[in-house]
Parts: sequence; structure tokens; C-alpha cells
Amino acid sequence: MAIRAWLELNAITDYVVLDDQPKFFPGPTGYWPTLILCESETGISDISVQQKLRDWMNPHTASMSTATEGELRLRGQEPQRAE
Repeated sequence: MAIRAWLELNAITDYVVLDDQPKFFPGPTGYWPTLILCESETGISDISVQQKLRDWMNPHTASMSTATEGELRLRGQEPQRAE
């Protein structure tokens, strides 16, 4: 419960938790919607865990990219596009 308490104390609403111990995340289904469980032996090396992280990050990195482009335009610069 220390993670949940810290998130609430710091008003963090956008997060993902990666862990190998489901017993540390009590509560009904959906109480930890951003929990990604992994095996202790493989951790983040597991392809399915990597994909779940990518799935979570994609909307976040897309919005950060848009924000960066807007900041560049405010400074009179055009964002560079990869060819």
C-alpha cells in the first residue's frame, strides 16, 4: 500500500507500476489499472512486458511530442521531421 499512499499524497494520476509480486497490490479487479505484473526471472526483458509498457507509453509520448512542437513554434522554430 506504500505505492498507493505515495501516489495519493503527491496527487499522481498518470503512472504505471511494474512489479513481480501481485500480493503487494491488494484490492478488487481494476484497483490497479496500470499494474504490469512480470516474472521475477525475466522482468522487463520479457517481450510481453515490453509491449505493455509501449502500449502505455505511446499515448504519453505522442502528447509530449505535440507539446514540444508547440513550444518550438512559440520560439519561432519549426520542428524537424525525420525522413
